[in-house]
Amino acid sequence: MKNEHGSTLLLVMLTSLIFIVLGLAIISASIGGSTRTEIRELEVNTTEQSKDVLEDILIQIKQNIASENFIPNMMELELPPPNYDDNLKDQFNDIIDNAQRNNSNIIDIVLEDITSNTFSNLSHQEIEKTFTRVYTITIETQGSETNKPEITRRLIQKIILTPTPSFLQYSLGSSSTLQLNGSLDIIGNVYAEQINIDEKAKFTVNDVNGETDKTYGTSIYGTLFTNNMTKKDVNNFYKGIYKTNNGKEINGRPIIKPTGTFIDMNFDETYKSKLKAAIELENLSNHNNRVDLLNKIVDTCSGNTDFKTILMLGEFDANDIGIHTERPERVNFPTDEEFIEALNQWLKPYNDLEQMTSPAINCGEFFIVETDFYRYKADWNGDMLSKNIYLIDIESSNNSITGLNANSTFILKHDISIGDNWIVADGNLTIDATNQNDIIGNLLVEGDLLIAGNDDIKIKDTVSFDTTAYVKKESKINNVTISGVNDKQLVLISNGDLNITRINEFHDVNSETKLNKRINNTTNLKGFFYTEKSATLYGVGSKFDVNGGVFAKGNLTVNAIRGNITKPNLLFNYDEKEAPSRFYVQHDSSVIIDQLDALPRVNQLHLIVDELIIK
Repeated sequence: MKNEHGSTLLLVMLTSLIFIVLGLAIISASIGGSTRTEIRELEVNTTEQSKDVLEDILIQIKQNIASENFIPNMMELELPPPNYDDNLKDQFNDIIDNAQRNNSNIIDIVLEDITSNTFSNLSHQEIEKTFTRVYTITIETQGSETNKPEITRRLIQKIILTPTPSFLQYSLGSSSTLQLNGSLDIIGNVYAEQINIDEKAKFTVNDVNGETDKTYGTSIYGTLFTNNMTKKDVNNFYKGIYKTNNGKEINGRPIIKPTGTFIDMNFDETYKSKLKAAIELENLSNHNNRVDLLNKIVDTCSGNTDFKTILMLGEFDANDIGIHTERPERVNFPTDEEFIEALNQWLKPYNDLEQMTSPAINCGEFFIVETDFYRYKADWNGDMLSKNIYLIDIESSNNSITGLNANSTFILKHDISIGDNWIVADGNLTIDATNQNDIIGNLLVEGDLLIAGNDDIKIKDTVSFDTTAYVKKESKINNVTISGVNDKQLVLISNGDLNITRINEFHDVNSETKLNKRINNTTNLKGFFYTEKSATLYGVGSKFDVNGGVFAKGNLTVNAIRGNITKPNLLFNYDEKEAPSRFYVQHDSSVIIDQLDALPRVNQLHLIVDELIIK
């Protein structure tokens, strides 16, 4: 009996000990979990405090640079004023010092100018000639509470100061009404004075207009800036299909804010300033820049033998060459002996055809390609690398210039590489993507611009750009992929209508749903596309993957669906609820850096808030 009592006592004591240990472990885990939760809360609070300080600093900077007295008469300045960098730093450091004094948890705030590192291809002297500056603001904050470890957070915010118009900040937008029909995927911020949302997308097939059933709606992964919105409820947006790399969902229902300040551009003044720089002319007429261009050419090239020959040159049949023209009228070929003698000085035999030694005139700062030269081999190479190119059709009578023919169409078929210089097309310009590779250089087009590939949708023609283009009339992009040279882009600014059609027509959508991977995938339209007029785009049969942005000063209407589609009856697979949209646009802030001085100038600096790193 005694042994049984002893065993029972031992069992009771052992059981009690086990429960005590388990209890202590539970209490310890609870305390540890509570401590970890409190530390995590402290980390979050410290990060939020840093963000609040950063937000206050950015607001102050925006207010300062928005003042008309910050840089008076900025549009009239060719170069930044004296002490430009010192004045910027002084103003920003005053704001930073004030923020540091008013926040006891701030360890340090540092402003660093990283412009030189950002523009590594430019010399210090070249950077000093630009207004654009790039900085980082580093904020180090310490959060601490009694009996808890200290938490330190470091925020590194990259900002860009630039005198460019506001439309370059947005993935999609309109200064008037933005109409979103169906389902779009928009990565970045959106701007609209008025925005209307419709769950049904419209389309046209065989000249017959149609409308889809209700779709799942548009996703905006960013902030929507608008002053007037129908269906003002974020639940009218689709929560989206995209996730982070670790599988966390990202909300496609945007934050909605009022528009605030929008800095617009003046197309006519911008075009005039770029042409003035291209032809190196101090003064341009208020009404006819083309007359100024012709007069400058005549003054500069009047003594050039080849230029004199143009006055007598007639029209031949065009051969298939790198650049040629389509003239609306033919001029009879002169037959006088003087013309033939002059002609023979710069013609030579080539494969049983007459071949010019050069299709261009190189006189002074001008490198001129005249329409009558296009019938022959375009043998340019080094001559044009350091000069602007002028595509002109000079009209002449009795060996005298009578004017320029503005109705000619110039066609680019091969690579062009002129760096930051300009191609001035005095007429319409067609970029033929069927043979095109790279275009490096900027464009000023007096007429219409057409960028087109093969009519066969199975053939994916591509043209790569490092270009800013200003087009006075209509701009069309048809059945072509636009990529970037060395990851640069096309910035297309059209004073007339903007039409982008048959882009990857009936191709399947990209199935990637991890957003960081989706963003890095190859896009079919790498650039910013802007029009002073209105535009309507269709991501129904076409598949838009835009890396850059689309903006209209007038109304912008976009129609889109999700998933794949088959030709010709526009059959949708509605089971693909989670499919990506056929109109996908992601903002590309690098355009400010890549295109720099070729971009439009406005009368004040504005602040672009770029990448934020939290450590």
